[in-house]
Amino acid sequence: MAIQYVLLIIQTIIMMVILFGIFDNPLEGSIPLCSVLLFLVGTAGTAFGLLLAMICDSFSSATFAALGSYFPLFLFSGMIWPMEGMHYVLRTIGYVLPLTLSIESFRAMTTKAWSIDNPTVYVGFLSSFSWTLILTVITLLAVKLSRDLRLSF
Repeated sequence: MAIQYVLLIIQTIIMMVILFGIFDNPLEGSIPLCSVLLFLVGTAGTAFGLLLAMICDSFSSATFAALGSYFPLFLFSGMIWPMEGMHYVLRTIGYVLPLTLSIESFRAMTTKAWSIDNPTVYVGFLSSFSWTLILTVITLLAVKLSRDLRLSF
């Protein structure tokens, strides 16, 4: 698990260098705060990956489940399609997804220089942390019930 966190830190650093150094995206806010949020989002993604590893019976099943959730997650979380342009039903679904509030928080920090005191920013942090806890608890339950809970495609 420690190796995964080291890799996550390296990925976060590389992502920040590419976003702000190479692509020259605006960065008005705090670099450490943005890095912590990206690390929390990565931790939630790791928890999701562990959950898939527990409930799927093979590597290919886990890959199909991950890829099948990847595009809808990005589409409905406001990363590809803005939340303001969505139908209200899709927007409601979008706000339930793990990335939506974190994306809004990251945008607010990088483009508007908002700090953790702003509700939009700290809700993004709470969302990532909460999703990590929820996915970890579900993974632990899946470990307990692992004999009966295997998905195959």
